[in-house]
Amino acid sequence: MSETQTRKIAPETRVTIREAKATDAAVIATLYQSLVQDTHINVRPERLEAIAADPNTSLFVCDVDGVVCGTLLLTICLDAMLSMRDSPAAVKARTMQEGRRGCSTDV
Repeated sequence: MSETQTRKIAPETRVTIREAKATDAAVIATLYQSLVQDTHINVRPERLEAIAADPNTSLFVCDVDGVVCGTLLLTICLDAMLSMRDSPAAVKARTMQEGRRGCSTDV
């Protein structure tokens, strides 16, 4: 399946996007390890708390039926010429559980 193709998920599936919590550290580490095969990845709860406290950075998780299966790190890029409201945002990193890649829902 190419990156532009999507698969539908069942309408009764509950998908929630929320900010990551310190308790998500282990599952986020597992998601990162599935991408880079690095046994030294260490996602610490206190680091997730620091990200949550940063007003310019947010780490979101995708929860499907109670299981965290993806992440998205969003950073607001401050610019000297733009107001905070007009500053661009950058997606710095994203992960998705192997079996969930390419899934979508109609919203």
